[in-house]
Amino acid sequence: LRLPFEVLLQTGMRPGELLALTWNDINLKEREIHIHRGLQAVRKSARVRGVTGGAKWQVGTTKTSSSNRRVPYDDQLHSLLFKAYREAGSPKGESGNQWLFKRSDNPTYPMTRDYLSHMFKKILNQHRIGFRPGEKSTQYRLYDLRGLHASMLIHQGWDPVRVASRLGHTDIVSTFR
Repeated sequence: LRLPFEVLLQTGMRPGELLALTWNDINLKEREIHIHRGLQAVRKSARVRGVTGGAKWQVGTTKTSSSNRRVPYDDQLHSLLFKAYREAGSPKGESGNQWLFKRSDNPTYPMTRDYLSHMFKKILNQHRIGFRPGEKSTQYRLYDLRGLHASMLIHQGWDPVRVASRLGHTDIVSTFR
């Protein structure tokens, strides 16, 4: 599971955007990822709103039109993606529509966000990362990798407007939040 966490950390994409990626969205030659879809929660009915497990997931558009973007990545992520590409049998064309992160029990479906979140928490809990005194589990969420990515870019001297564009924000206020 290193690859999905590395992609989230190094690109700042939303977990739903990550899970909607196919091999056709990865441009290994240009070293960039085209983000143009997202995995979204769809409620079974209005009556179950707010109930855990009351949502199903489907692939749809990105959260906003500015979220449709191309994100470059570095050499470290390139080597991980290239290795995964080779292991997937170098999918191209129609076979490139395979999910980058697919379910182990049914590869025709993308990995679920619940599974990825569970594994993230499990890894952090095993290493006792993100604990506060007296708490039994980590306080970090999968989505926190997005904020960490933005903080790292600001620390590296990136202009906040450029960071907002990288994250797919239409308003810089969202980036500062």
